[in-house]
Amino acid sequence: MSLICLFFFSCQSKTENVKREKVTSQTITDSIFTRMPGRLIKVDNYLVWEDPFAADKFIHVIDIHQNKEIGTMGKIGQGPEEFNTPSISSSFIKNNVFVFDLNSPHQAYFSIDSLKENKNPYRKYENNELNKIMDIINFSENGFIISQPSEEKRFKLISNDKSIEFGDPFIGNKIDNSYDIYQGAMGINEKKHKFVFASLRLPYLEIYDIKDHEPSLVYTSELPKNTYNIEGTTLKPNTQKKGARDLTLLKDYIAIIQRDYEIDKTDESTVGMNFDKLPKTVFLYDYEGKLKRIVDLGIPLIRIAGDIESNTLYAIGVDPEFVLIKSEL
Repeated sequence: MSLICLFFFSCQSKTENVKREKVTSQTITDSIFTRMPGRLIKVDNYLVWEDPFAADKFIHVIDIHQNKEIGTMGKIGQGPEEFNTPSISSSFIKNNVFVFDLNSPHQAYFSIDSLKENKNPYRKYENNELNKIMDIINFSENGFIISQPSEEKRFKLISNDKSIEFGDPFIGNKIDNSYDIYQGAMGINEKKHKFVFASLRLPYLEIYDIKDHEPSLVYTSELPKNTYNIEGTTLKPNTQKKGARDLTLLKDYIAIIQRDYEIDKTDESTVGMNFDKLPKTVFLYDYEGKLKRIVDLGIPLIRIAGDIESNTLYAIGVDPEFVLIKSEL
C-alpha cells in the first residue's frame, strides 16, 4: 500500500513560512490576439497556444528562439479535417500535438514539422475509448490518461495493452455535481513516473506514481473545512477562493497558478472575466507535494507552460493586453 502524505494544498501548514520572490521576465511576444487564450504547451523548441474563439485556425505555433509565430494549423468547421469544438492535449509526442473534439469522436495529431515544411500537418487518429472526453494527456503515440469527472473513477489510463481506471472521489459524500467539482488541471512527468492533478474549484492536489503505467496514489492534500459545504447531495464550493487556475510540470517543480491569499485578499467571486484581477503568483511544489516557493511574475496570469528538462516557465498574462513571457525559476 502506498504511503499517503497529508498536507494543505493552498497552505503548507502556513504559507507565511514559504519563500516568496518577485521574478523578472522576458517578453516573447505581445501578439496574442484572442478574446481569451486556451491551453498553452511547450513542444520542444516551440510554444503552442490554443484560441478557443478562432473563426479559422485554432492552433498557433511560436518559435521560442526567434520569438515569433511560424504558423497556424487546425481548422474550425464541419469538414473531414475540421473540428467544431476542439481542445488540445497538455502534452505532445515528437512535435505532434494531439487534438480532440469535446462534442464528437474526432481526433487527430498535428505535426509542427509538417507545418514548417508547408505540408498538411493533419493526421487522423482513431481510438474508440477516447470519445466524448473532458480532458486528456498523452505519454506515447497510443498512450493516454483521460479525465472523466462524472465517473466513479476519475481517470482512465489507456495504452496499447491495457486500460486502467483510477482516482477515487476525494469528497467522502456522493455528490450529484461531480462533473463540475472534479474537473482540474493535469500533468505528467515520465522521467519521474509521476501524474499530477490539481482541482480547479477546490484547493486540492494529487500525485500518482505511474511506473510501468500502474497508477498508485502517493500524495493527496487535505481539504480545509471552510472550502465547501454539502447541501443535500450537492457540493457548494466556497466561491471566495479557488484552487489551481493552470498547472505545468518543470524539472524540479509542479508549477501552479494560485492566488497567495496571505498577501492578495481578492474575493474570487468578483473576478469573472476581469483578467486584471487574476492572480500574479505561481506556487512551486516539489514532486512530493511540498510547497517550496511562491513566485510573483508581476502581471495577472492566465496560462503557464514548461517542460521537465528545465525550470524555465512560460506564461500568458495581461500587460495590459495578452502577452507571452518567459521566466527562469
